[in-house]
Amino acid sequence: MPAFFTPYNKASYAAQKMYQDAALHPKYDPSKLNFNEEEMEVLADIADALKKYREEFQANVFAGNIDLDKEWDNYIAELDKIGLDEWIAVYQAAFDRVYK
Repeated sequence: MPAFFTPYNKASYAAQKMYQDAALHPKYDPSKLNFNEEEMEVLADIADALKKYREEFQANVFAGNIDLDKEWDNYIAELDKIGLDEWIAVYQAAFDRVYK
């Protein structure tokens, strides 16, 4: 993994790598992940907030209202505040229950 990756990029890279590995190793089927009720609530709350923030940020970048290079660290910090790490942890726990 390149040394210039931010924590978000590391998570993105890890997810992409896991997805690619799953394509090469069909035993890792994301549709087999099972979430308990509490995890479903966490995912629903966080996913909606992450999606809304991501879409707003992207729209502002595309419209030229935000300089992506200057605001990237703030974007990542906001994702962390919203709960990106918790979202990843829920998926990791579900993956571990199924595949470990």
